[in-house]
Amino acid sequence: MKTVFLTLFLCGLVYANPVVDIRQESGSTAVYMGQDKILDLKDNRHLVFRATDQNDHWIGQVNRPADLGWSYQDLPGYVSDSVTHQVQPGFFQITLTGRKTQVEGNIITVITAQWNAQSNRFEYTLNSQITADLEKWYLNSKWAIAAYSRDPQSRCQVEAIDYHIERISILDRIVGENPNGDLYDCFVLSGDYTNWQRVPKLHVAYPIYKGNWIYTFDIPLNGYFGFLDPDEGGWISHLTSSTADARIEICWSWQDIHFVLKDGLPPRYSDDTFTASYTWKFVPVDPAVSQQIMTASAEIDWKTRPEYIRPVFSRSNDFEQLINGYESQHAWFSSDPACKWDGTAGFNSSSSVCIEKTAGRIAAWYGWFYGYPFDSENIDTSLTYRLSAKVKTQNCDGAVRLAAVRIVSGPGWLYSNLYPENSWVLESVTSKTITGTKDWTELDVVFSTRDWSPTIVSLEMTGGGKCWFDDVKITKSADMNKDGRIKIADFSVLASERLRCSDQAGVDCYDLRP
Repeated sequence: MKTVFLTLFLCGLVYANPVVDIRQESGSTAVYMGQDKILDLKDNRHLVFRATDQNDHWIGQVNRPADLGWSYQDLPGYVSDSVTHQVQPGFFQITLTGRKTQVEGNIITVITAQWNAQSNRFEYTLNSQITADLEKWYLNSKWAIAAYSRDPQSRCQVEAIDYHIERISILDRIVGENPNGDLYDCFVLSGDYTNWQRVPKLHVAYPIYKGNWIYTFDIPLNGYFGFLDPDEGGWISHLTSSTADARIEICWSWQDIHFVLKDGLPPRYSDDTFTASYTWKFVPVDPAVSQQIMTASAEIDWKTRPEYIRPVFSRSNDFEQLINGYESQHAWFSSDPACKWDGTAGFNSSSSVCIEKTAGRIAAWYGWFYGYPFDSENIDTSLTYRLSAKVKTQNCDGAVRLAAVRIVSGPGWLYSNLYPENSWVLESVTSKTITGTKDWTELDVVFSTRDWSPTIVSLEMTGGGKCWFDDVKITKSADMNKDGRIKIADFSVLASERLRCSDQAGVDCYDLRP
């Protein structure tokens, strides 16, 4: 850890304290600076805010605001009861009350904004408290009852809030929701605002397989957490109160922030009710401070962990380049520790990806084909695409193949060994298969997409043995029937030819054409 002293202010003009306008709009609450909105409370429950009308550095996203209803994924119900507010020059405060009816819970949330005349921006404090019936929580919460089943004397975690961040995720660009591009280079955390750790912003699936997950951190009381950009600045948040030990979990896909009270729920039958609360202060910082913290921080150890030795996913893959910590890189995912990057063997290069195992379920290298990072090009659903690869096998007693896959139902982490084999219902089309021992051979499969349902391109092996994949390419295909390939206009045409996982135990979730 490096040590640095930092000052959170901007030099320059000092602006007068602004007076904001707070409006009630169709059951929601909004705060305006002049004509521009800086805070929105949709349905007086879903929060987005920014520090100034001069940038788009929102905490919370327009389509994914922060849910103030406590444990919204586990216990989604919430009823808003009242909203009150105070406004003074350079200050405003909004107080919300609401109920989680299924657990007889009462929630009080206070949002306070104080103008910083040096930085010309608002700093926010978010305080929330819930009091609820303990037994009703255990009866209605799948997380709580699971903890009780493991250990009747244990306490259970409670997710207090989960907030998205505008422009932080590559998925924003994939689905075209924000045209302003990527924002924030990394995450940082500190227990004392002096010794900082830096966490890379990687788009790596959780869980790829059982291993070390770098995106879960304990946050001590009075600890700090933030996301920074050396060119545009960022946010530092300060945990000033909490009724239980706390943890931050960064989601692998949208890079949203789950704030969890680790032992926030008392043991079952230990009391009639329980109370949990937290307070976070959110402070915007300028580019110079962001750069200062990033330079002074020590990057966590992640590059030596097998789960994070990931080749970059692109249209043309020779597997020479590994992810280096920049979120603009999209990684190949893998389902099993049997999937490894091989820096010693390749078709026309020194690298490839391989799968080596003795037997068992399907193992695969795979990527989510949204179109990104292919020059930020969205998929053209009127075209078909060709997935091709050079494949080499050694003593393979099962099938080695390429596939284009859509998950109909089941976990998003294809074939992950954290789930039973029959966890997925899939639609797919596959290449011809290779088995035994063969030198480099080209395989290909032609597929198309529809709507915005992403297609997974998969390099996979059933059974035991060892195989390598290299020179993996995704190209637009206009030659639908060239070389005898079948035109696949849409996955729906496979309905009469495929077997789904749920139809026949032990059969791969693939069409069985030769």
